[in-house]
Amino acid sequence: MKMRLFLAVLAAALCAAGCVDPSSWVLSGEVKFIELRESVDSGGEKKGSLDYSIRNTGRSKIEGTSFAFTYSTDKRKYHFTVVDENAVKAGTLAYGHVSVAYDEPTETGKLESATIDSMQFK
Repeated sequence: MKMRLFLAVLAAALCAAGCVDPSSWVLSGEVKFIELRESVDSGGEKKGSLDYSIRNTGRSKIEGTSFAFTYSTDKRKYHFTVVDENAVKAGTLAYGHVSVAYDEPTETGKLESATIDSMQFK
């Protein structure tokens, strides 16, 4: 009888030590804009080029990311959705790039105006 009790306690202890909270495997990450470059092409069209990073803060591999963001210039706001198919392993990051064609060549943007509205990982 004591042996059964000992084995039951031992099995419970091993399970508790080896079991991980399933919520810790939920996909999680963050998207940040890291650089803005503005340029004018030969046709006179001005654009803002935003570089971003995707950091995997979870334990599971991210197979892709989609995020919506707002970017403002001194004259207007632009709204976009980006679908990034880069796979990002746990604890690592990937970089991406998105361009915004301005409506007017006199517009000027700032990196701080690029804000993430929502993000989803798959």
